[in-house]
Amino acid sequence: MGRFCVILLFLSFACGDDDGVDVDAGPPGVDTGPAPAPSAPAPAAPTPPPAPEPPVRRAPVAGEQVDVAAGAYRIGTAPGTLGRVPRDEADLVELEVPAFTIDRLPYPNDPAASPRTGVTQHEASALCEARGQHLCSEVEWELACTGGEPGRVFATGETFDPTCPEGCESPSGTQRMGGPIGEWTSNRGSRGLSSDSAVFRGAAAGGELTRHRCGARRSTSPLTRSPNLGFRCCGPTTDAPAALAYPTERGAPRFRPGDPDEARGLLARVPAFAERAAGAHLYDAEAMMRAVSDPAILRGWEIAGPVLEWSPTEGERMLVLSGRLDGDAFLAVLHPMPDGSVHHVGGLVLEGEPGPIAVAFTPPSTDEILFSAKWGEAGEGGAIVWSAEEGRASLVWR
Repeated sequence: MGRFCVILLFLSFACGDDDGVDVDAGPPGVDTGPAPAPSAPAPAAPTPPPAPEPPVRRAPVAGEQVDVAAGAYRIGTAPGTLGRVPRDEADLVELEVPAFTIDRLPYPNDPAASPRTGVTQHEASALCEARGQHLCSEVEWELACTGGEPGRVFATGETFDPTCPEGCESPSGTQRMGGPIGEWTSNRGSRGLSSDSAVFRGAAAGGELTRHRCGARRSTSPLTRSPNLGFRCCGPTTDAPAALAYPTERGAPRFRPGDPDEARGLLARVPAFAERAAGAHLYDAEAMMRAVSDPAILRGWEIAGPVLEWSPTEGERMLVLSGRLDGDAFLAVLHPMPDGSVHHVGGLVLEGEPGPIAVAFTPPSTDEILFSAKWGEAGEGGAIVWSAEEGRASLVWR
């Protein structure tokens, strides 16, 4: 395994030799000679610019709403986000959204009143309609939570306190999104959620942290009444636009041949491979068999090449490719994004080794793919493993 020189995220580290000792000082009690003549004073360091002022958070007032401009927004969560459920959550799919307004606080949208809970989805919708508004769709709710920032995890950024001591303000100016209560939306279940259920967003203060994410989707019976489930209203009309239905994506087979041209183009967008991607040579299944001394040791696993398209769960699509960059064998796992960009799941390079690194799959096993530079020998390969619990894939050695 010592030949594997680059693995996973290709991390870089800052190095130094400062161990806390003043290297200009002599040993204690030892005369180091006459002091050197004083030198000219060093020029004064430039004054650093003042730190940016933190955003002013204005206390909400009763009935206040936030405006969200019309535009093309990316809905869903980025691959690899902790807690993401790919079957239920879109991969930052672009959606045209008309302008809308949303309550700054959960209904009744009054900082002096407690949020209204214990109502069904229908009752929540009726209360909004009585105000000439509509129960917010889940797309409207999500955009208000992220402020339109693609991939934003929580209303407050990368971290979140479910008790919301300062209102958990989002970039759009809404407060208490994600907690301390869940909130009904106008949508019925889609994608991985039952069509007979009703979608809600956010979670109670005691819920798992990942459930407070802006992109987290859950559902329950529309007749549910819970002290942990409230809602908020959107405007200006009483009917949420049909265009705000949550994005759906076409299902795909668990394994199928990938497009080599697409794979090379994506490889060129990964910093670790970009400089050499133009000369990448991809190994086909026949070439990969050179890494297998006897087909019998595959034990039913099928060699794939030159690109394997892998969908370990609904809504997730990755490309696994093996090849040669100059004289170095490489393996890469790439996640194409709807906007043409790529999320680099992981990979490795064998410096000075032409390979090939063989990649194998088996239809009954949808949660892992095997790879090896010398099939059957320990330390020469491993697996790309999909974790449904974490919603991500990772490389492990075996």
